[in-house]
Amino acid sequence: MKTFFTLLLAALAFAATAQTQHIPYQGAAVGPQNRILKNKTVQLRLSILDSSSTGNVVYQETHSVTTDSKGLFSVSIGGGTPVLGSFSQVVWAAGAKFLQTEMDTALSGVFLPLGTTELKSVPYALYAQSAQ
Repeated sequence: MKTFFTLLLAALAFAATAQTQHIPYQGAAVGPQNRILKNKTVQLRLSILDSSSTGNVVYQETHSVTTDSKGLFSVSIGGGTPVLGSFSQVVWAAGAKFLQTEMDTALSGVFLPLGTTELKSVPYALYAQSAQ
């Protein structure tokens, strides 16, 4: 009976994990004069763009993160506070997708662009689930 409950809990944990499809994202917070922002709370705004680095925003979210002693942070794209769209509704199979990153170091609501990069193979694995 104990084994049955252990297996049941393991199955429930796996099912919960399988339903939570996110993309891990790490970065370093750097401020003016290229100073590393150590142990500082910053706001991130992450946007998924369609087709090109200047394409339409299909999903956008924000994260409030505190950097570590080296200025590093980690977030899960798809696990932030949604601003526009739904992460689960992004159509990964419909052309290229790009990630635009913006940061607000003053917590003022003004986000400065950090860059845009094309998402490659790992996020497209999210599409594999619908191909079953």
